[in-house]
Amino acid sequence: MTADLEAAVSAWLDVLDRLNHYEVLSLERSANADEVQQAFHLFSERFHPDRHRGEPEPLRESLVRIYRRGSEAYRVLRQPAPRAEYDLGLATARSRASARPGEDPTLQTLDELCQSPGGRLHARQASRAIADGQLGEAAALLERALLVEGENPRLKARLLALRQLAELGLPAEEKAPQGSVNPGNWGKQ
Repeated sequence: MTADLEAAVSAWLDVLDRLNHYEVLSLERSANADEVQQAFHLFSERFHPDRHRGEPEPLRESLVRIYRRGSEAYRVLRQPAPRAEYDLGLATARSRASARPGEDPTLQTLDELCQSPGGRLHARQASRAIADGQLGEAAALLERALLVEGENPRLKARLLALRQLAELGLPAEEKAPQGSVNPGNWGKQ
């Protein structure tokens, strides 16, 4: 089993940093909360380090790295508000949410992108609307935030991405790029 596991772990490590949360858990973007939980359960059965206590230490360290990414994906995708923010981030080309908000400018929340109290207020309201799946309302709120803020390129980029999502009529439904790698079934027995 160690050779099969090593091959699977090696394949995962080759692509791990290029996968978004949906790909890590082998989920469609439209997956509901129960499907997210089930996907994480299956992921945990395969990669939880405690299930591989007898394996060599380097292999266990790799399993820990993979498992942490799965846990990160689960933490984000299981709750509507963080998931909505993540989906908006995907639409603006951010694929991971591993850094804490505020540490990396590309990972800032909508209200952290604003400089003025009025802009932050509208941005927080937009975040709540996104979490509720009201993308049109969220776009209108971000437009108000931009009116208050003035020139704010990052906020404007998020607004444009949000408008695109709203036009699709699907709250974060985005087709996976052709040729995208999904090792979710690799190494399963």
